[in-house]
Amino acid sequence: GQGSSDLGQLRVEFPQQALAKRVTGTIDWQLGISVSSGVSTWTLESGLRGAAIDLPPPLAKAAGETLPMQIERKSVDRSHDAVSVRYGRIGQLLLQRRLAASGATVERGLVALGGGGGEPDRPGMWVRGRVDAVNADGWLIVKREIESDSGKDALTLSGVDVTVHELDVFGRRFNELHIGASHGSDTWQIDLRGRELAGIAHWQAEAPGRPNGRIVARLQRLSLPAAVGEVAPGKTEAVGGSNPWPEIDIESDSFLLHDRDLGKLELTAQPRGVDWQIQHLLLTNDDGKLSAQGWWRAAGRAQQTTLDAELDITDAGRYLARFGLPDAIRGAPTKVHGQLGWAGGPQAFDYPTLSGAFSIQAGQGRFTKLDPGAGKLLGVLSLQSLQRRLTLDFRDLFGEGFAFDEITGDMRIQNGIMKSDNLRIGGPAARVAISGETDIAKETQQLKVRVQPTLSAGVSVGAAVLLLANPIVGAAVAAGSLLAQKVMQDPIEQMFSYEYAVSGGWTDPQVERTGRQAATVVGPAAAAENGGK
Repeated sequence: GQGSSDLGQLRVEFPQQALAKRVTGTIDWQLGISVSSGVSTWTLESGLRGAAIDLPPPLAKAAGETLPMQIERKSVDRSHDAVSVRYGRIGQLLLQRRLAASGATVERGLVALGGGGGEPDRPGMWVRGRVDAVNADGWLIVKREIESDSGKDALTLSGVDVTVHELDVFGRRFNELHIGASHGSDTWQIDLRGRELAGIAHWQAEAPGRPNGRIVARLQRLSLPAAVGEVAPGKTEAVGGSNPWPEIDIESDSFLLHDRDLGKLELTAQPRGVDWQIQHLLLTNDDGKLSAQGWWRAAGRAQQTTLDAELDITDAGRYLARFGLPDAIRGAPTKVHGQLGWAGGPQAFDYPTLSGAFSIQAGQGRFTKLDPGAGKLLGVLSLQSLQRRLTLDFRDLFGEGFAFDEITGDMRIQNGIMKSDNLRIGGPAARVAISGETDIAKETQQLKVRVQPTLSAGVSVGAAVLLLANPIVGAAVAAGSLLAQKVMQDPIEQMFSYEYAVSGGWTDPQVERTGRQAATVVGPAAAAENGGK
């Protein structure tokens, strides 16, 4: 026989079944029945054209798509039957059931994905094979819907042996991932081997005290893939306004970001009401340590992340090289401490809403010549935009980058605009004071920079030359200049200080000399270079 059916009737016939609510449309079907040697078999076939299936990949289907489906039920004996469901080329479901007056109970089941076959060969429900794409985040939502409607866990599995070409989980996409898992009393033991990660994990399902379950992972390697399915920051809303994130305890010997090894990662966090509390975040390597704690407002329409962070670097040059900025700076042990917050989740760092404050203290080092396309914000701090201007004004003091003995300052950030009025850079060539603001999102700046060259060494050299020519005059000049410097707090250096206004974009700044402490006499070469300016 043949006919057509309105799949919307499933919601009427099975109002307690969550899956029935996700299937709509009208389909044509063919039904065949046969009896042979006392064994009855019926087969239902359909191309499913007209059916819309609102499920995550790989089972999602549009109404206009044709996807052949076959359902077959075969009696084995009076108390057992076998059911198979083939769903296109995606896979098939094989069930061996025990029949009773109260209903049918699955004794053995197998989900064979891809082209794999086989029969259920052990008690429980098992998944084997290969699949192109799985959206685990979406299936967790479906699972909760089913459990909410049925009042029990209707998707209990015993084990998994699957290779997934693309697995989307926790907003990230993992590639060519093999998952081997088995289910114990209340814990899944999971072996993970893939392009981005390798190691073992344990998953404990929801229970009193852990409303979203718990993940403990010990990994040899974790390469954080790009986020997928992101929405505008602050606009994400969890289903039902609840916090869907589990408790996690993750350690990875090697943590990679954009294929760069950043060191060992430790992360523990757990849900607290609508928040996800980040109890411990630690990233360590031979060149520095980043530690943080905070919270993520993980539910509701307006998400928010806030972190208290501390960065302790033994060598800023080597540390920045790990993040893709080689030769940006040399040396410079550095400490940074502060608090940052932004709209959105931890995976959706949002510059226009970034706010907070932090302090920086760095030791001896040198800014080098940066690639204009890399480290643009560091280029603001390194005075690279002033390099040509400073070379004209101070000759060779800044010709090969700027060496410094210390950097100190406090920064305030409000909606992506960073301000400071006490950023100080002290070095053997000069002391620099920077104040003003920079827009991190738009990559623009409005800064005032005061450069005070350290001229004491130059005076001493001049005195030494005079000492060779005339010991009396040389000694008098040296003694007089050093005494004046000490008593009058560097009046010569103050006299030769320059002030600049820096504006425009980070990659194409506009630098204007706005003043000098006092009129000075410059040599002919300097006058020629500065002519017309």
